[in-house]
Amino acid sequence: MQNTCGNKDVFEARWDRWHKGERITVQGNTARWVPGRAEPSVDRAFEAYLNTVFTYAGTRSLAGELKDCGTRELQPGDVLIQGGSPGHAVLVVDVAVDAHGRRYAMLAQSYMPAQDIHVLRGPVADVWYPFDPEGPVNTPEWSFRWSDRRCW
Repeated sequence: MQNTCGNKDVFEARWDRWHKGERITVQGNTARWVPGRAEPSVDRAFEAYLNTVFTYAGTRSLAGELKDCGTRELQPGDVLIQGGSPGHAVLVVDVAVDAHGRRYAMLAQSYMPAQDIHVLRGPVADVWYPFDPEGPVNTPEWSFRWSDRRCW
């Protein structure tokens, strides 16, 4: 995971370091790299790496790493997120525009650690959420505002 937001408090759990044999140790709220041994199997190394990342990554850390979308148009890949414990995030997986120029988002969610992702039931034609920058986004399990939208 790369720190793209400029937040120096974000620990970079980089695959390239793990792949070379370094390992992550966590004491309290502090993570650091320590010398280790490279795993001969890339598959096993990557699985161990992901298990470590999924253990510590969540909406709190992701909210700190994503960028504010500002006034950029709604796009697939945008994330509605409220970081915390609990927190929640949903992913914009598609965007549609009707004949009147109104934009709609199809949203999907999973849980931590990553599990099967599913499309959320929406208020318009079963899967669409109207994009109103000032309005709420009430999903079946969580309420967001479009101002909670972040970009990678």
